[in-house]
Amino acid sequence: MNASRWLPTDSTLVPTGEMAPVEGTPMDFLTAKSVGRDINEDFSALKIGKGYDNCWVVDQKPDIDGLSCVCRLSEPKSGRRLTIRSNHPGVQLYSGNWLSGSPLSKSATSYHDYDGIAIECQELPDSPNKENFPSTLLSVGEEYRRTIVFSIDNINE
Repeated sequence: MNASRWLPTDSTLVPTGEMAPVEGTPMDFLTAKSVGRDINEDFSALKIGKGYDNCWVVDQKPDIDGLSCVCRLSEPKSGRRLTIRSNHPGVQLYSGNWLSGSPLSKSATSYHDYDGIAIECQELPDSPNKENFPSTLLSVGEEYRRTIVFSIDNINE
């Protein structure tokens, strides 16, 4: 994940306003690792959300299209790799912490906690109430435009 800072939250998962460094914490995805590797660490954010349900601040390094690489997610068994590029300032990672009890899948099987993952490019949560977050104010006559590009390839090719 191309994010060297994350947003700590209160006990209701509302960001406190701090942009904390990921270095030395389970929130560090700067180097590739399994999403579940550190999920059971004794770390406040992981305890509050029963896993990852947090926003990271994307390190903006725009390419020629004005988009930054947000993250890459790969699955070694299938060889699939998802690359996400965007011009959003944040990315929410949700590790499927509360999937048990969901409606059955298309194959009529039950979901279990941590059976899925969501990666959501977005504005920083609670931005209107945090002076240090990028503004989400849209004035009359202004245009709001964000882009997310999902690319899938095979790491075994």
